[in-house]
Parts: sequence; structure tokens; C-alpha cells
Amino acid sequence: MHLRGLSNLELRHLIESAFLPARCKCSCSVTGTPSLTIEIFEEDSVSIALFVTGVDINTLSSSRAISSLIAEVREDLKFNKRQLFSSRT
Repeated sequence: MHLRGLSNLELRHLIESAFLPARCKCSCSVTGTPSLTIEIFEEDSVSIALFVTGVDINTLSSSRAISSLIAEVREDLKFNKRQLFSSRT
């Protein structure tokens, strides 16, 4: 358990739910430094829109830290979509 009682499953659910209706897959690694990997998929649900790896689970010790991570990932996702759109035009 991490985050003052939150299990990895609960943490994954919080993050994956934050990106609905997009498909988001979150996985936790507990070997070495506990870390999190986040994959957000394109609307076709096959292509990966954003891949974030190596998020230290120990830094997610409060709801504010989790919210900040989600906000940062959303910004990265917007940036990637803008870059993709710009390259197509």
C-alpha cells in the first residue's frame, strides 16, 4: 500500500478514470523504486497517444500530488495532439 492507505489498484483506478472517455491503462511496478506507467490511447483504441513511464509512486503521497500528475499528463496529451495536427497540415 502507498499513499496513506491507497492501494495500487485504487491509484490506477483514480488515474484511469481521470482520462475517460479515452482508454487509459495504468500499471504499477514494485521492483526497485515503485513506479507507475501510464498509456493513453487514441480514439481508435489501438494507437498510443501518450506513454508516460517512471513516475515515482512515492511522490504521489496526497490528493494534490495525484491531481498535479493528472494535470501534467493532460497538458502533455494536448501538446502531443497539437504537434500531430500541425504536422498533418
